[in-house]
Amino acid sequence: MAPCDFWLFPTLKGTQFELREDIMRNAKAQLITIPKDAFQKCFQRWDHYNLGAVYCRKILSKGGVCIFVHNSINYSNINLDRFYIDQIIEICAVKLKSARQNICIVAVYKTPSENFLQFLNSLDRVLNTIYGSGVEFILCGDININYLQDSHRKKQHNSLLSSFNLFPIIDFQTRSQNNSVSLIDNIFIDYSQFVKYFVFPINTGLSDAQLIIRNIYLQIHEYRNSSISTIRVFDALSLLNFEMQLSYEMWDDVFSGNDVDTIFNSFLNTYLRIFHSSFSLKKIMTSSKTKVNNWITPGIKISCRHKWELCLLYRNNNDANLKKYCKLYCRILSSVINAAKRLHYDRLFANSENKIKTTWNIVKSVTGKKSWNKSFESVYINGTLTDNQQLIADSFQNCFLLTADNIISNINNNEELEDNNCIDYLYRVFSNPFPNIIFEPLIAKQFN
Repeated sequence: MAPCDFWLFPTLKGTQFELREDIMRNAKAQLITIPKDAFQKCFQRWDHYNLGAVYCRKILSKGGVCIFVHNSINYSNINLDRFYIDQIIEICAVKLKSARQNICIVAVYKTPSENFLQFLNSLDRVLNTIYGSGVEFILCGDININYLQDSHRKKQHNSLLSSFNLFPIIDFQTRSQNNSVSLIDNIFIDYSQFVKYFVFPINTGLSDAQLIIRNIYLQIHEYRNSSISTIRVFDALSLLNFEMQLSYEMWDDVFSGNDVDTIFNSFLNTYLRIFHSSFSLKKIMTSSKTKVNNWITPGIKISCRHKWELCLLYRNNNDANLKKYCKLYCRILSSVINAAKRLHYDRLFANSENKIKTTWNIVKSVTGKKSWNKSFESVYINGTLTDNQQLIADSFQNCFLLTADNIISNINNNEELEDNNCIDYLYRVFSNPFPNIIFEPLIAKQFN
């Protein structure tokens, strides 16, 4: 697939945005996240980008975030008006639609305020609202948490995002001033869905006195390989067409025949011809994220939701008894989940006719690995390179079939073993007599 490019421009205050015209003119990024005041000063002449989403502060004159999407990309804006809080959480989002999968881009800015718990709660509500199956997330922006240092806020932020399977990918400094460096601009993605990506800083000319800003460039080369499934379309119109064609069929060949096999083949051919013409085939892309866990019961789902409510309550409470209860509840839930998995896998193993195949299927489902069918393009056979797949298959088959015969023939070609060969071997091994072993009892009971 073609690479997908993203640019993240940090949100800055009091910064003179001096962007290099040659870089901006030749920009090939498909999505750009920037602060809104930078858009007003520098990006008014961009005619090949659409303003996908924007948030403006309602009270203060400056601030906010916006997302630009290239004209060639199909997208839709996600309405987050009810979550906006000036100077607490400034956020906007778009959903990019493609044939392979849908990607939700969330741009967020957090001011350096002390109300950090309100920011986490608001971000949690936003992600719970737009999170769903079949949608991949990329969260980016200025969160004003220095990821170069370990802090309590960093752990809280990572704990929240990890519950949505989002993890940071930036490991270099994004800002430096005098002798101080920081990493407060970051991108969070799902490692399991974005297999191959590159991220590195770029210089676009943003400067403010001694402040150096490193803008982030993310290029996604490969998604998790989705499989193509073929389904047959059944709807009211196709069913009506199927019934109508069956009613118009005279079935002369069926009723006029005498041989049972001929009658059956004629009937089957006519029926399948009408069936395939009425119900067409359709190819769909199934995401690898879609996973059916048959061991999840309704009780486990309710318990997981209750666990999440307890975690939210515990995060904003310092009660020791609540902390103890929350840990006990999580421990019990983990035991229940492990027991449910064990019962499900034991049931699969007991009802299976091929135990080895079922075992490997269970291992692959737990580890998330898939077996890919790879064919040999060319191999050397008797010193000659060939790409004939049939010849390659026959050579491998002959090799494995003749291995046992070759071993047997090699054994038969050896010298015939004499009848007394084994006895002679024992004589040679035990040619020396055994030493005399003197047994000295240590206690009186050993005499009996």
